[in-house]
Amino acid sequence: MRYDVKSEALSSDQRQLFEDDIVQDIAAVKAELKFPVAGAVRIVFNYAQARVSNSTIAPLN
Repeated sequence: MRYDVKSEALSSDQRQLFEDDIVQDIAAVKAELKFPVAGAVRIVFNYAQARVSNSTIAPLN
């Protein structure tokens, strides 16, 4: 197996998908930086929800 520019090149479709993902990731990071408290709340909520789903406590719905 060879690792060089030719063998590791992306097709145009793969490159476009990669670039689209990068744009979405950058937008998500910018939104997170704009509202860091909302991001922290979401992290805590997801953690708490995971803890409840892994225990015998019934989740609030």
